[in-house]
Amino acid sequence: MPKIEQSNTLIFSAVKWHGYIVAGVFLIYGGIKIVLSFLDRTFADIGQSFVFLLVGLLLISIVMAYRSGKLWGWYGLVTVNSAVILLSLFGLGHVESIVLLAISLLALTALMSPAIKSSVFNTP
Repeated sequence: MPKIEQSNTLIFSAVKWHGYIVAGVFLIYGGIKIVLSFLDRTFADIGQSFVFLLVGLLLISIVMAYRSGKLWGWYGLVTVNSAVILLSLFGLGHVESIVLLAISLLALTALMSPAIKSSVFNTP
């Protein structure tokens, strides 16, 4: 099974921390919405909060796989950033979507950089 060569480059660290921040946002949002729905006694959309929590846990596992050098972690981050870019294109009228598009495009560009791709696919 191929593994990503441990790379301590700035690009590798930036992509890793971008993944942690995105996963943390999902975890915090889902967790806070669950707590607030219990405090307000409104359980109508608590399922959506659990979905955000599970997506955050999935993203944390993808980032940890990328950090530990697993190939599927790189593919997972490419897929997540591509999905964010596609979803942001549908909401270009909002400033938040433009910011998400720019940040995810930078992360995807960093993932496709020659330094990261050569360590992923073990090419010189």
